[in-house]
Amino acid sequence: MSQPETNPDCITLSDLQGLFESGIPFTLIDVREPHEWASGHLEGAQHIPLGQLLTAPEVLAPLNRSEPMVVYCQHGIRSMNAVRYLRDKGFDAFNLLVDWPSIHP
Repeated sequence: MSQPETNPDCITLSDLQGLFESGIPFTLIDVREPHEWASGHLEGAQHIPLGQLLTAPEVLAPLNRSEPMVVYCQHGIRSMNAVRYLRDKGFDAFNLLVDWPSIHP
């Protein structure tokens, strides 16, 4: 996975497409709120709102630590916080740089 030089914890939509095409298993996590998830989400994503991720450690148990994780939200701030948390917990996590309103108006 290529990462932007400015932040090695980030990937782009192009990187995500390449990951899908590569067949490498990974976990896609949407950390937006339920009403945001209901308005649309990326195919194959798991929904774990950021507040739940940070306060309910049991949500980490079913996640596969051997796969990279790609995390996204509306604009990248919540997913950045989720990536920091997941990396602190030993996950190989990446922040998907996406402006959700621009791809799902």
